[in-house]
Amino acid sequence: MKKFINTILIMLFIVLGILIIIKYDICKNAVLKGIMLCSNVIIPSLFPFTVCVMFLINSNALTKIPFLNILGKPFYLNSEEFTIFLLSTIGGYPIGSKMISQLYESGKVTLKKAQIMTCFCINAGPAFIISVVGKSILHNQKIGIILFLSHIISSFIMAFLLGKNFKEKSKTQIKETFISPVDNFVLSTSQAARAILNICFYIILFTVITEYSISFSASFPFLRYITFFLEVTIGVSYLRNIYAISFILGFAGVCIWFQVLSISRKYKLSIIYLIISRISHGIISMFFTFIFVKLFGIEKQVFSNDVIFLKKQYFGPISISISVAILVLFFLLNITSKKYSGNITEDLL
Repeated sequence: MKKFINTILIMLFIVLGILIIIKYDICKNAVLKGIMLCSNVIIPSLFPFTVCVMFLINSNALTKIPFLNILGKPFYLNSEEFTIFLLSTIGGYPIGSKMISQLYESGKVTLKKAQIMTCFCINAGPAFIISVVGKSILHNQKIGIILFLSHIISSFIMAFLLGKNFKEKSKTQIKETFISPVDNFVLSTSQAARAILNICFYIILFTVITEYSISFSASFPFLRYITFFLEVTIGVSYLRNIYAISFILGFAGVCIWFQVLSISRKYKLSIIYLIISRISHGIISMFFTFIFVKLFGIEKQVFSNDVIFLKKQYFGPISISISVAILVLFFLLNITSKKYSGNITEDLL
């Protein structure tokens, strides 16, 4: 399966390289669109919140919640595992898989449990769903809250159902580590900068792929719909149907899949498990979104069945300069704060 995927990726990137050469204007406009999306939507909405989440994680604040073991029992998780699950619901898609990988490397969780936990610890955070999707893209914060509630309820249901596969009882306890508030602030800011920088460049790359797909969608109509499943930010930005957006948020997108599979390579997460869990999460989220829309009486005019492809984007020189300057700043924060291992794959992640 991995060899097949690797072959497909090699072929796709050869095609993409050829398209960049023969249709460079599409690539240029797509990169500019991706930069504008990052600077106008992603960085303002996610970066400050990501710093807060990283500060929370590094300070072990959630581990001090009373009765954490009791709260995790319905999901067959101990206090440390349940903490990771909670943090995955507020920290964004890659956070959960990164922490599970660290837990597995320390020998605190079995191979099977690490694989199954990853399937329900891939979640979009409230900053992304409420602020980015709801307020910035759909211009309706109430819909953002509905989407977030649906997304998180779906995750808890999956945790409850999949948790029944955990037969072993872990006896691990959380190891307390102290970090001063000043050091925590510096560390959290640099970690957030690296995380946002990675997100931005993934968005720019997948914006290029999406724009090429759209340009050929007249001849190959199926490409029009494939684009929604490539990168979640781009997918929801082209949709105006709340149920479709709810599914895409649970589905997470191929871009997130690759990141999760790369992070979880040490405990060999099955791509089949990943696909089934993402589709299931999307379907359950759609169901609860439907219930909340009826319950809160969301007007029909707020969303439609239309797919919106934005053909024009304002690329003023001042906006582009500011956008590029912001990305350069994030890049400098990244390279000055990261310790390099010498392994190219690990350094990029």
